[in-house]
Amino acid sequence: MIDKVVAGNSFRNIFFLLVVIITIFTSCEEDPSSIGLDLIPPKDKVEVSFTDSFSLLSSTNTYDSLITSHKPTMLLGSYLVDVFGFTKASFYSEFVYSQANKQFEENAKFDSLVFYFIVDTVVGDSTAMQEINIYEMTDTLDIGQNYFSSTELGIYNDSKVLGTKITNLQDTLLSIPLSSDLGNYLLEADTTKFQSRENFLGYFNGLYVTTNLINKNGSLVKVNLASADTRLVLYYHTEEDTLTYTYFPTTRSLNKLNHDYQQADFYMELNDSPVKSENLFVQGTGGVRSEIKIEGLDEYKGKFAVSKAELIVPLDTVKQGDLPPLNMLILSRRNEEGVLIPLEDQLLQDNFIGGIYDRDSKAYTFSIPLHIQSYFNDEIANTDIIISANNSSSTIGHSILKGEGAANGIRLRLFLNKL
Repeated sequence: MIDKVVAGNSFRNIFFLLVVIITIFTSCEEDPSSIGLDLIPPKDKVEVSFTDSFSLLSSTNTYDSLITSHKPTMLLGSYLVDVFGFTKASFYSEFVYSQANKQFEENAKFDSLVFYFIVDTVVGDSTAMQEINIYEMTDTLDIGQNYFSSTELGIYNDSKVLGTKITNLQDTLLSIPLSSDLGNYLLEADTTKFQSRENFLGYFNGLYVTTNLINKNGSLVKVNLASADTRLVLYYHTEEDTLTYTYFPTTRSLNKLNHDYQQADFYMELNDSPVKSENLFVQGTGGVRSEIKIEGLDEYKGKFAVSKAELIVPLDTVKQGDLPPLNMLILSRRNEEGVLIPLEDQLLQDNFIGGIYDRDSKAYTFSIPLHIQSYFNDEIANTDIIISANNSSSTIGHSILKGEGAANGIRLRLFLNKL
């Protein structure tokens, strides 16, 4: 259904404003939207139409691939959310020496080797105990190559754990002692290994840090590799002194993200074609996202121009419960090659289209007039939209959204100018 509103051109704005002021103070009965309209000549009137009579079909889909390499923040942990299933996050990181041309003393004796890392954020049950295991990498990371969340790099014998610790991930600084085998190996490095970064990376490829799957609750944490307190410290002594030597993580890092949706509410509909759904599901950590198919726009092509377009996506607060919603969602579409790209509205420099969760309206709202207009102009083949978590590879969170099948569910509001 289309509702019509009439507005006037600007050349009579001053006179029109005076009439509005006088009328407001002399009448409480007249509809304000019609005040002064009889003063505007017919040729100066512009017809504006409003409609929200569209069908918005939806589906919940997994990611094809997601780049998670060379970032300063890595996710770690195992986390079970009833609606979304299991998530497990592990990471690989290379290290570099803190002092070039280092030469260990001839009589140096190993004491201990400890990996310290800073935890910035904990999401989930911070009291749940998890077992962290650390292994030595056999592969290296190429700084010029992007790696995806599903990438598996080689590690030395997976039964040979360098270090392990059972912890609840509550502390902001975690420390895990590593094996004497690795400690003595690092202590045996001669000065040539410290002459260049590449020399050292050829000697020691780095560490793989992971956790065991938990059977309930759990949590995920953000590990800050860029912090000076995240480091690998070699403790040793000579006959004369007790000493330390420090290695720091590099930007050559990779987050490995695994999801198991067999216990998820949407498992049976995962990656199906869009339908009239009661709920949409969006997840961080490279998890699921939702795809929207808008039907009913064709009848307006060639007849109207878009002056305003709002996509409103309400949160299902009942099903969301105490689960913290994602702070921000983003929109994208597929180009002719099937590659995800930003909407036309986002391609304009500094054009912010919304998507931040509003705690008052309990919804995410997006402004997408250019996207709809591009379809009216036959510049894009369809208006299908993908809803994802902002910065999904390093964001922890979940949003259960209302689909078209729910009361007051997802909707598209259009304000159109008749051509």
